Amino acid sequence: MDPQGRIAHQARYDHDVAGLAGLTAQLGRHGPVTGIAIERGEGLLVEMLQDQGHRLFCVSPKMSARARERYRVAPGKSDAFDAFVLADSLRHEHRHWRPLAVPSPLLAELRALTRVLNGQVRAITRRIGELLAGHPDAAVFLSVPGMGQITAATMLAEMGEDRARFPTPDTLLAETGTAPVTRASGRSRTVRFRYAANKRMRHAIDWWAFVSVREIDWARDAYDQARARGQQHNRALRGIGARWVRILWRCWTDSTPYDPARHLKGSTARRTATRKLPATPGRELRHHARRQH
Repeated sequence: MDPQGRIAHQARYDHDVAGLAGLTAQLGRHGPVTGIAIERGEGLLVEMLQDQGHRLFCVSPKMSARARERYRVAPGKSDAFDAFVLADSLRHEHRHWRPLAVPSPLLAELRALTRVLNGQVRAITRRIGELLAGHPDAAVFLSVPGMGQITAATMLAEMGEDRARFPTPDTLLAETGTAPVTRASGRSRTVRFRYAANKRMRHAIDWWAFVSVREIDWARDAYDQARARGQQHNRALRGIGARWVRILWRCWTDSTPYDPARHLKGSTARRTATRKLPATPGRELRHHARRQH
């Protein structure tokens, strides 16, 4: 659009190398350009135009919609009309608008890498979902509450398919780092954090436990009780994670999906049996010794 508001050129360009080259050539035929109005503040087109020295003015979609009302009352919308509205609004208002800042080469490269990264994450996540769906053990891992697709895939990948690798839940607890290390010598006994562990599974279990505390009642109750006893946040989560690992080990060993009714029924039965257990002198003595210790 020229300074008098007449359309100097109107066309559609493909968003590819050939299209951008054609747009660049067309802009060069019109000499210096006062400014370019655009609804996006990032992307290949923005970077190319800025590299050529053009001043870009980003117009938000909401502002663009309000501007259309000044030119047409009808709700009709088209790309050609929107382009006209943006160009004419810029012609009148560019003195009051602030152009987009041109990033430094370092920032431009950093921005490009973080956006490549996002694309790769989406592609890998999609592929993980496809592979997980085809594995016969997927139903076991995905049935456990709080375990999303990525966590399930991580646990399945690290635990493997050989049930003999973890013959007891304690071996899996040790592998994942959810079981502490106990050292006893003479009268001294210390319980320490287990550093030697599969860190991929440890991180996955931490997230799994965190999600379950937000979504599962018994997990939230157990977490609150642990915190009330003075445990720190991470320690309380490890306790929840250890309980989940035992449950997962049972399901994985039996190749059976998680059954919340069976799990909660078993927990209720154990609590009831504990409450009804008759007091014996030996039991009272052990309880007293623990309290004294």
